[in-house]
Amino acid sequence: MSTQNGTSIVVTGRGVVSCLGLDVAEMTARVLAGACGIREIPERTAGLRFGLGAPVVDFVPEDHFDGRSARMLDRFTQFATVAGRAAWREAGGATAGLDPTRVGVVLGTASSGIDILADGFERIFVGNGRPSPLTIPMTMGDRKSTRLNSSHLVISYAVFCLK
Repeated sequence: MSTQNGTSIVVTGRGVVSCLGLDVAEMTARVLAGACGIREIPERTAGLRFGLGAPVVDFVPEDHFDGRSARMLDRFTQFATVAGRAAWREAGGATAGLDPTRVGVVLGTASSGIDILADGFERIFVGNGRPSPLTIPMTMGDRKSTRLNSSHLVISYAVFCLK
């Protein structure tokens, strides 16, 4: 692929954590089989007018992070880090001797840290308590790219899809 100014862009690694699979192979197989990741999620939508979602199931943070990191990282950051690591591995990033100034990773999200925000609001308005002091840093949209940068020393771009 090339950009408008003729600069080449090469995709050398892919990673995904989604409602249809926890890696590229699993997700591709399910998409090609016609699977749908949207389902009823009554455990998250009780009392709401809708009950559908596309939750990521079977993701166990402790399979990918030490206990402290698993607790400190919001779910969206965990997903992005795991997918980014997979893309890095597929690209041979650890062994290719790549120049970090010539490598970029594009990560996208539509709802950074929404689970942590919801928990904070519930603590304040339902439980009359205090939110975690880490609520704001854990919900920052660039948290996922910062985490990937620190673990792989590459330039990451956080992409937000907002209306």
